[in-house]
Amino acid sequence: MAEFEYSPQKMHAAIQFFCRNIKNQSLGRTKLAKLLYYVDFDHFEQYDRPVTGATYKHYPMGPYPQEMMSEIKQLRNTGQLEETEQASGPYPQYLYTVPPDATVDLGIFETSELQTLIDVAIKWQQLSATELVAATHGEAPWIATEDGKVIPYEYAYYRHKFEPVPDDEDREGETIPLVSL
Repeated sequence: MAEFEYSPQKMHAAIQFFCRNIKNQSLGRTKLAKLLYYVDFDHFEQYDRPVTGATYKHYPMGPYPQEMMSEIKQLRNTGQLEETEQASGPYPQYLYTVPPDATVDLGIFETSELQTLIDVAIKWQQLSATELVAATHGEAPWIATEDGKVIPYEYAYYRHKFEPVPDDEDREGETIPLVSL
């Protein structure tokens, strides 16, 4: 199992990118974790290296980046991310937004990494957290690991796609507004 250097700066920027650009009502903790998984595993599958280098573990709700909560806490403490809690069934839901005056440094990403962030946002933004959990549960990385164990990036090569990636023609008109960052 290959190990990659973890980048807190890229994790911060990826979290802020999704919190600013996913516009289907709200972005909660579970959905954010799955978007980060897709960014790292999609990029690894194509370029043999993840974007953030986070360590993902197998949990009942799907792959979860171990570093995410400490980075969210740091972003909140520095005013770069806001967290609100709302009732959602038997458990509270934590929603994240980026304040308008927050600094988001997308310049730390290589072109392929930024494109992967955009592609993941476009592909998954309309799905709920529950749908994203179902999607990750249908993929080899989650299926092939035991509960609580690290999910090797190499398992990305064996993933089952939840849906086909649209051709560029099918994506016409879909945009992620980078100018707001």
